[in-house]
Amino acid sequence: MPSSLPTSSKSPRDLRIDFWRGLCLIDMLLVHLAMQGLPLSTGPYMFITEYTRFAAGGFVFMSGLVIGFIYLPKACDSDRRRVAYSGLVRRALFIMGVHYAATIFFLAYYPLADSKPYDDVWFHVREVLLLRSGSDLLPFYAAMLVACPLILELLRRKLWPVLVVGSILLFVWGTQYPYTLALPMGGAAFIAPLWQLIFVAGMLAGAFKAKYDQSRRKLLFVVVGAVAAWTTVGAYGKPFGLPDLSPFVFAKAPLTLGEVIRYLSLTTTILIGTDLCWPLLSRSWLVGMVSRMGRRTLSMYVLHVWVIGLVLPLALRWGDSSNSSSFLAMGVAVVLLAAIAYAMDVTTLLRTRWSGFNFAPLRLPLAIRMPALIAGATLMLIVTNAAVQSPVMRSADTSDPDSMAPAQHVPDAAPSELPDTPDIIPA
Repeated sequence: MPSSLPTSSKSPRDLRIDFWRGLCLIDMLLVHLAMQGLPLSTGPYMFITEYTRFAAGGFVFMSGLVIGFIYLPKACDSDRRRVAYSGLVRRALFIMGVHYAATIFFLAYYPLADSKPYDDVWFHVREVLLLRSGSDLLPFYAAMLVACPLILELLRRKLWPVLVVGSILLFVWGTQYPYTLALPMGGAAFIAPLWQLIFVAGMLAGAFKAKYDQSRRKLLFVVVGAVAAWTTVGAYGKPFGLPDLSPFVFAKAPLTLGEVIRYLSLTTTILIGTDLCWPLLSRSWLVGMVSRMGRRTLSMYVLHVWVIGLVLPLALRWGDSSNSSSFLAMGVAVVLLAAIAYAMDVTTLLRTRWSGFNFAPLRLPLAIRMPALIAGATLMLIVTNAAVQSPVMRSADTSDPDSMAPAQHVPDAAPSELPDTPDIIPA
């Protein structure tokens, strides 16, 4: 990456990666707000949720890119290889722990929002632990982290053609039998044999970063931009009377080849376009705000659900039917999430500068920390559920479906976080 980018004393950091992930976060937040019921007329709704939707493919691609960029040099170093590979496996376990804790944590929202307790809390907890409820992106990401040592070995041994052919063949098999390896949770948005193609493409992009730095970026931008326009017209042009010149089918669940090409072309168009404009963009305060969120994608994923839970009811209660009111709500949601990221940065800074308190004893082993976090989320759910109970609700007939809170729904384009510095200790 260009040497002019700011670096820390410990390790170089490409601020563009944080910025790109921050863009994916904002896109995810806006898409989920619209899909969860923010009132918008058909045109703006389709523009946000369909025409410009790239967060899901963007996050998966960026996840692979960062792995290829950071871990391939470690894989090529015999002294660091084993530690790097074991770190990826530990990271996968950490991600699964976050998935369980966050999903149970999300369950507490519904009794608070509806003042309607769950009829059987343990049923919902059990469904989460058995991967029958929740978003399937983080489990998919954890599975890819476990597979990363094998992928890195192929790249290290210069066998990337084998990786490409194997990934394509696995995708083709997945299109024929899409639900064979799908998790039992509803929707099955991120089926591993299908979405791995985008992840592997990202790893290859990270591995061949040097060649990208030497490429003719403007020409590459024109090519991928043309492909993005072509696939977008093929996916959404028919209602506008545009000719469908694409032979592909576009669908996200299960993922189709056309949607893979659309995701990859749209994502790389955004990445290369912002890269070309980076000398101007990097001096903008907006880049700083977006990058701050991009540095904390896992935290932002967990908290964005609560931001939606706060902003959406207020928008429905006090907003009007105009699009301007909904756009204002979207702006408030983005600013609120950015403010949370800023507060987290300030807290981290104060903690590192407060030399009078040693936080090291609080860093429990992963085998203790994650079960404790899951148990804490479960305890919060039990307490929250009990707090909203009333004698009327307790005496309600349990066979009455209205006596239970709504089934859990977690957005299906939740982001994942990768370690974006050489440190591999889960934090």
